[in-house]
Amino acid sequence: MERHEALLKEYDGICGNFRLLTEIRFKLLAFLPIATAAATLITGGSLTVQNLVFSAFGLVVTVGLATYNYRNDQLYGELVSRAALIERMVDLPDGTFCHRPRPWLTIRMLGMKFKVDHGTGIGLLYASSAVLWLFGFLAPTLEFLRRAYLNFGLPYLMVKDPLSWVRIAAFALSVLLVALAIRSIKSQREIRKGQMRKQAHLAVQSYLSDERNDEDLLRACRLLVDASTQDDVDDIKARIKFYSARDKETNDFIQPGSKEHVASQVIALITDLSPAWIFDCATERRKSIGKASR
Repeated sequence: MERHEALLKEYDGICGNFRLLTEIRFKLLAFLPIATAAATLITGGSLTVQNLVFSAFGLVVTVGLATYNYRNDQLYGELVSRAALIERMVDLPDGTFCHRPRPWLTIRMLGMKFKVDHGTGIGLLYASSAVLWLFGFLAPTLEFLRRAYLNFGLPYLMVKDPLSWVRIAAFALSVLLVALAIRSIKSQREIRKGQMRKQAHLAVQSYLSDERNDEDLLRACRLLVDASTQDDVDDIKARIKFYSARDKETNDFIQPGSKEHVASQVIALITDLSPAWIFDCATERRKSIGKASR
C-alpha cells in the first residue's frame, strides 16, 4: 500500500514536470522566430561588420537554444515512459501515457517526406532561424571577399547588381550548410543510439554472467555513457565496486523483480540512465540488438 501511494505521488510530480517542460518548449518556440524576424528587420540586411558580428551571436544563441531544447526533449520522453510504467504498475493499463498515440501521418510531396510530429515542427523552426542568422553572417563575409578579390586586380565577371548576387549566394550557401548539418546530426544520433543499445545489452549480460568480470562491465558502462575523462571513468569504477559489494542487500536501492529487472536497475544506478530503457535493450523488447559481441 505504501508503494502504491508513493507511485501515485511520483505520478503527480511527473505530470507537473511534464507540463513545465511543455510550457518551456512553447516559450522557446514563441521567442526564437519573433526575435529572429525582429533582428532581421532591425539590421535591414546590411552587409556590415556589425551585422556580421550580431548574426554570429544570433547563430550561437540559436544553436544553444536548440541544444537546450533537445535535452528537454530527452527528459520529456523519459517522463512519458516513466508515467506510462507507473500507470501499468497501479493497474491503469489504459491510461493517458500508456496509450499516447504515436505520429501516424507522413506527407509526401515533390519527392520529400514530411513527418507530422513535434520533432519535425520544432526542427523546422530552429533550422529556419539558423538559416537567417547564417545568412546574416555569410552575406557580409562574401561581400568582403568579393571586394578583396577585386582589389587584387584579378579577372571578374561584370554583373548589373553584384550585391544581389552576393545575397543570393549567401542564402543558398546558408540553406546548404544547415541542411548538411541537420543530416550529419541525424546520422550521428542514430549511430549513437545503436551503440548505446548494444552497450546497455552488454552491460546487463556482463552483470548477470556467472563469471562476472568487472573490467567487461566497466568497459560496457564507459561506452554506454561515453565517458571521456578519467574522472568519469573513476566515478563508474567506484559505483561498480559499491553495488557489486551489495549484491545480497540491494533492497535499499533496487526494487525486487526478475534478474533482468534487477540488473537493469544496477546498470541504471551506475550510468544514470533509465532502468526501463536498459531493460528494453537487455531483453530486446523494442528493437533487436543484433550480434552484441564483445
